[in-house]
Amino acid sequence: MEKILFFTSNYYPVAGANGICSDEIMQELIARGFEVHLICYGDYNLQKEEIINGVFVYRIGMTLFHDLNVFSSNIQNFRLSEILRSIAFFMKRTKLLIYLPIYPVTSLYTIYKFYRQALKLHKRNDFKIVISSFNPIEGLISGHLLKKKFNNIKYVMYVLDSLSNTGSGKYLNSNLLQKIGWNWEKRFYSIADKILLMKSHENFHKMNRYDKFRNKMEFVDIPLLTNRFNTKLNNQEASKSIKIIYTGGLDSNRRNPQSALEIFGKLIKQNIQLDFYSRGDCESLIKEFEKKTSGKIARRGLISHEDSLVKIRESNFLLSIGNSNSDMIPSKIFEYMASGKPIIHFYKFEGDSSNPYLKKYPLALLINENDDEKTNLMKIDKFMKANWNNRVEYDAIKEIFKRNTPEYTVDKILSN
Repeated sequence: MEKILFFTSNYYPVAGANGICSDEIMQELIARGFEVHLICYGDYNLQKEEIINGVFVYRIGMTLFHDLNVFSSNIQNFRLSEILRSIAFFMKRTKLLIYLPIYPVTSLYTIYKFYRQALKLHKRNDFKIVISSFNPIEGLISGHLLKKKFNNIKYVMYVLDSLSNTGSGKYLNSNLLQKIGWNWEKRFYSIADKILLMKSHENFHKMNRYDKFRNKMEFVDIPLLTNRFNTKLNNQEASKSIKIIYTGGLDSNRRNPQSALEIFGKLIKQNIQLDFYSRGDCESLIKEFEKKTSGKIARRGLISHEDSLVKIRESNFLLSIGNSNSDMIPSKIFEYMASGKPIIHFYKFEGDSSNPYLKKYPLALLINENDDEKTNLMKIDKFMKANWNNRVEYDAIKEIFKRNTPEYTVDKILSN
């Protein structure tokens, strides 16, 4: 049995978006007969080694600010959670300034631990293929170093988050981020055997500077379109109340829920409940609207991926909030679409990376935050009345979004 080494960020039971996408690829590789080993971030309260879903998992301890951030997400006291999150944020910001020339690196020691574990595992398992997802940067650097040391390895970069096409950050402008990212790309792309990039970044990579790497590049997509949802809804249960949920990260700069909160704050009726299962720096904003609406809009806090799938199954509508000025796609929209349920998507500009996908999805309402609020209120009200119990069959969704299946990406990984 051939063995594969995979790198990702946070994996189950606390998987982030990249870990969830990576797992779909790993499960498809296992289904095709490969043995898969994974090196990933490790939270302070998780085992260092275990087997999950057939994957041999090896966790690497993280920095203090990472552990503090995780701890703050797990405690119930909202005020204390916010204080700890602020401390962790300050520590991370300080680290970013120290390591600015090699952003997004924030710890050389973490890179060393990733690579040391990879070397140890390779000596024991003789991996034929090494796949580094990005994020994390530690995985890219470790895969790069392994390929340089063992040239017979097939090294695949699985770039879920672009290194250079990131848009502006909170403290760094897009030109600086692109320059730093390009410096990394030149190093990594020259060594990699295959570079898998997201379809949403294809236009960006048409620049001449990528010509020398073009024969290695393949454009794939978020692989979360899987038939994991039972889309049938109990009509008796659904008639009691209309449940709308949001799951995932929020960011005041890149993915701000302000407009959605204001509209649903006016739209909320006795039989409508909007729950946010979220994380980020917008939690206090959600709490404000929770108070204004007497809990009809509610902050439920961060939950596990498995629990978020349960909440999607139980909901009537799914709320999506687009990224501002970025080609990055929120991976959850593909899980949303896989459920077959109606989606209400808020976006700030026509180039929103989610729009081309949601325009193809039969049960999506796209709300431009710049349009007249009264008009948007009427659109949402009409959409909800017409579609509260409608569903799209999975086979119809799969036919539209073939590129978003794990099988498509794995075919590209294994091809010559």
